Amino acid sequence: MDIRNLTFSSARVAEAAGMTHVHFRALLSRGGWQIVGHGRPAAGSGRGHAFTVIDALGYAVAFRLLRMGAPSALAFQLGVEDCAYLGASFTDPLLRPQGENAAWFVYYPWVERKEASLFIGGPRDKVAGFFEIMRGAEAVVLDLFGIRDQVFASLGVEIE
Repeated sequence: MDIRNLTFSSARVAEAAGMTHVHFRALLSRGGWQIVGHGRPAAGSGRGHAFTVIDALGYAVAFRLLRMGAPSALAFQLGVEDCAYLGASFTDPLLRPQGENAAWFVYYPWVERKEASLFIGGPRDKVAGFFEIMRGAEAVVLDLFGIRDQVFASLGVEIE
């Protein structure tokens, strides 16, 4: 089974992202967050929205950025729109076993446009060289495989 086809309720996605369902709904209604991407209305009347694992990963990255001080709308843009929906460069490696690869999401709050960078692939020690270049610069660094593992464990998703 392709794990991209699995869907989850907003309550499960919120829990997997590390927030309460009430907080998640508040961010969606007035915090500058939106329902985007692969999410779709669940079948049946009176049922909530159905979210995919890609959606859950994006919201988890966004929530971590929010907790680290990024403004709410910017956290959503960087985590969900930019990170989760960059396409195969983000999703494919995170939907396979990690092996020796590393994946980092780096947010630079000191840059005027509040930029972020995504580093995926290669052995951890090669990617770690990037951090030597950045020494002394303020940045929020997220381990995407670590986030993936937490989200998947919460959702009960296993990588084959």
